[in-house]
Amino acid sequence: MYLADTNIFLEALLEQDKKDDVQSFLQTIDLSTLYITDLSLHSIGIIL
Repeated sequence: MYLADTNIFLEALLEQDKKDDVQSFLQTIDLSTLYITDLSLHSIGIIL
């Protein structure tokens, strides 16, 4: 089980330095084991 922080998604969405690492991580894991909090989802929405 993984609890993903806002920064994980923003790193990829904003094409920052470690975007390749984030994309590799998301492609490697089983996405059904990835969780995100409501606050993180709200924060991503504000930035976008």
